[in-house]
Amino acid sequence: MLIGLTMSILDPVKDMNGSTLRVENGVSTREREAAEMTGTDLEENIAQLAFEKQLMEKYGLGLADAVNPSVGSKSTTKGGEEDE
Repeated sequence: MLIGLTMSILDPVKDMNGSTLRVENGVSTREREAAEMTGTDLEENIAQLAFEKQLMEKYGLGLADAVNPSVGSKSTTKGGEEDE
């Protein structure tokens, strides 16, 4: 599906909430919303998200680590003490 130009995002939170509501109420699809909001392809987005999830799991990271890098960033020394 080719939509063309993407809409400008003036208030990202309101735009995202609107997109979510349109999908939840059946007046739009995830594919259309991805194309209209960011010009991206839903299938490519899903493939990229799966890759990122697998990569994060490989390094023992979770979503909170990606959103807030300071979470889980403590390492332990040989003596079991935490380094910050």
